Amino acid sequence: MRLVFCIVFCVLMASAIAEIELSNELQETYILGMPIDSSFLVSLDSNQSALFRLRLVCDSYEIEYFVTLIDLSKDSTLDPPALMPTDSMVGECSLSVRVETLEKELVGSYTSPFFQVTNSLDVSIGLDSSEPTPGTTVTLTGQIRPTGEFTILLSFAGSQETFAAGSEFSRALVIPSTIKSGEQVLNVHVTDDYNNQGDATVSLTIKPKLTALQLLVNKEAFNPGETLSIKAEALDQAATLMEQTIAITITHKTNIIHTGKIESADSFEYKLPPSANPGEYLVEIEAGEIKEQVKVQVAELKKLNVSLEGGIVRITNIGNIPYDDTVNLNLYSEDGILVLNQHIKLDPKEEANIDLSKRVAADNYTISSTENGTNVTLGTDVFIPDNRSFFTKITGAVIGIDGVSSFFPIFALVIVFLLLLGIYLKRKMRH
Repeated sequence: MRLVFCIVFCVLMASAIAEIELSNELQETYILGMPIDSSFLVSLDSNQSALFRLRLVCDSYEIEYFVTLIDLSKDSTLDPPALMPTDSMVGECSLSVRVETLEKELVGSYTSPFFQVTNSLDVSIGLDSSEPTPGTTVTLTGQIRPTGEFTILLSFAGSQETFAAGSEFSRALVIPSTIKSGEQVLNVHVTDDYNNQGDATVSLTIKPKLTALQLLVNKEAFNPGETLSIKAEALDQAATLMEQTIAITITHKTNIIHTGKIESADSFEYKLPPSANPGEYLVEIEAGEIKEQVKVQVAELKKLNVSLEGGIVRITNIGNIPYDDTVNLNLYSEDGILVLNQHIKLDPKEEANIDLSKRVAADNYTISSTENGTNVTLGTDVFIPDNRSFFTKITGAVIGIDGVSSFFPIFALVIVFLLLLGIYLKRKMRH
């Protein structure tokens, strides 16, 4: 009879299933240091006792962390101790419950929904300005989840700053005055006391700020007619070339001789006129409130252009200072050499003419000029007619613009002198 009763009891127990219910709602994500709390309700109408076994099952980690004896004759509410996540639990996890008789027969089981155990923090950040200029202040705002108290390491433009903050934070950030222009990245690294970590970045574009101008001129001293090669560069706060339109002015004393505009890093050439006044010239560039200047010197140039057109010698002052000196004209013929030492006074660009037909006898001449020790041939086998006055023909003198040439034949003068003397004595004797 007892054997029959035992068999019936075992069959009834085997067919009885305990109802297990999770009383609280689990989080979807747990970070390190966040307790995993759970509460269970176990129901089974039986006069037996059983073991309640609670296990954490993760991807690469498993632990049974709570076992207790329960009375199945009444509903049992169980509040296992909170489980603190560790690094070994990181991954997907669930809670697994087994209710067993003392003879280790399963009378109920339960598996919770999956949840994540992680050491990562969800960090989001933003700036109130995405295109700041150097030296200005922007505001960094951020949010960290799950909530807690954190240490924040802020890295930007080669410098770092650490501060404590809660789940919501705001921080003023001064943009360095020498930061490079263009895209920059701000990084935030967040940690807490349990070694949970999170990172976030935000990009911002630094607007270039004109800080300096650089002016380069190919040399310091120039002759009239030479070319100034000028290069202007606009530099930003990091001493880097930047796009900028630059105004350029060239002045001599109070006279503006050139104005214009060039782009940063471009070159500009200005050719000095042959008659450019000697002295100091100022090359100045300007952009915004910044100016830069370079002084150059233009040398004095004493120079004539002597040419021959028919029988006319044309002399032009192509220098940049008044010419007050002697020009030597050499005329070669079969009869010899005639030298005309002509004193010339000309302002820059001024011209004087010498009509050789009124200075020399008719003949074919090779004509040259001598200036500053240099002999330049003006023409060869040039026929010059004789348009001299009677007196000039008698004396053989070669008269210049401002005086008498060095060619003044002594013989002709003696004859004229004797003729005049004879006439004078003859008249005196009559009286």
